[in-house]
Amino acid sequence: MLRKIVMELLKSGIDGLDKIIGGIPIGSTVLVAGQPGSGKSTFAAQFLYQGLLNGERAMYISLVEDKQRFHAHMEQLGFNFKAFEKRGAYTFLHLPPANYRSVIDALLEVLLDNIKNANPSRLVIDSITALIGFFTSSEARTFVQSLVRGTSPKPISVTSVLVAELPYSRQAIGFGFEEFIADAVIILYTTEKRGLIRRLMKIRKVRWSKLSRISYEFIIGEKGIELYLPQEIGLKGGFLLERVSTGISELDGMLGGGLYKGSTTLIKGPAGAGKTLLAIMFILEGARRGESCVYISFEEPVDQLKTMMRLLGVRDELIEKVRIFSSAPQLFTPATLYHFLENIIEEFKPNRLVIDGMSTLSHSYSREEFLELSKSVIYLSKQYEVTLLMTSLANVVREEGAEISTAADNLITLWFERTNDEVERKISVLKTRGSAHDRRVRRLEIKDGRVMVL
Repeated sequence: MLRKIVMELLKSGIDGLDKIIGGIPIGSTVLVAGQPGSGKSTFAAQFLYQGLLNGERAMYISLVEDKQRFHAHMEQLGFNFKAFEKRGAYTFLHLPPANYRSVIDALLEVLLDNIKNANPSRLVIDSITALIGFFTSSEARTFVQSLVRGTSPKPISVTSVLVAELPYSRQAIGFGFEEFIADAVIILYTTEKRGLIRRLMKIRKVRWSKLSRISYEFIIGEKGIELYLPQEIGLKGGFLLERVSTGISELDGMLGGGLYKGSTTLIKGPAGAGKTLLAIMFILEGARRGESCVYISFEEPVDQLKTMMRLLGVRDELIEKVRIFSSAPQLFTPATLYHFLENIIEEFKPNRLVIDGMSTLSHSYSREEFLELSKSVIYLSKQYEVTLLMTSLANVVREEGAEISTAADNLITLWFERTNDEVERKISVLKTRGSAHDRRVRRLEIKDGRVMVL
């Protein structure tokens, strides 16, 4: 049925997975195993639906749920299998779970006949565990090998996904031989951290591709399974030579004429030093110029940010031009937070984006997760040519080392200095990539609704 492998790669239906393994070779067999509710059926359905969208024929053999329930579930993810069934491109075969041990040969013949009649290029069996659960190990191995290889005079070249159930208490899949028969083995599972469920995909085996990393977090959203990948994969984009204003003319001068469009700026400093005010000035300047502007805060409520803008003398008409979001990062896993930010960028296509309170993320994630997420957001903004400004507490950036500061194109630092009986805010530009900058320490003042650099 499925044995002759031609190294022509098919899309799996999961973009992130295709970036990692290149796709799935025609005629190969992929074993997808996982705990209950881990996303196995969603994976299989996405694989089939991608083929249908490409004009291929597809078949789903289910021992888990009937056609009506399967279709209803998949419609929630935007997969309209009914439409392709009406066209004759898609076949659903429901086998009730039962002890098929006494009719092994007949079962194999029925399956191969149905597959031959449906003539699919993509096939899913959900699940192989339920199909061979009552067989002995020897019987199961022979059955699966015969199913995979095909027994008809003219074997059918099908690319298959075999779904296997993996109990919480076990690491081995089924009888153990299934992994040796498959060309690729993918494990889906869930973990719990801080009370949040994290979905993980582990690529245990791929015969046709070398892997530098095997485990990835993913979400199941409106588009089905979406992997969270480091943005270094296929990194695109960069900043442009066009300048944009920070909204503070003196700071523009310190930066050599403003920020480069599409660049990333990190402002670090202690609490109360003025990081949020600089971010507000930057985003309001974009709104004045008619640009698409998004402000995301991990520390301040939306109403409080609007009040701060009003205290600067900004009218509500201008404030309403800025799309403001306030979120608590502890409610997100790294994958769900990244996709939240990615969806905002894709939906609003901002020219300017502020992420205020990056340091808050470090309290919710491990050091590695924090650095990876921060870099991924920076690379994502470059891909979409977004001028990004981020703020962070100075001590957090220092503790995390130079990685984030290195990824940013511009680095501005704020701090307090005691002069006589007064405490003054200080500002300095430590780095501007691709441009000369003012290296002097300047004074930052907020007076009469204005933010000034003196």
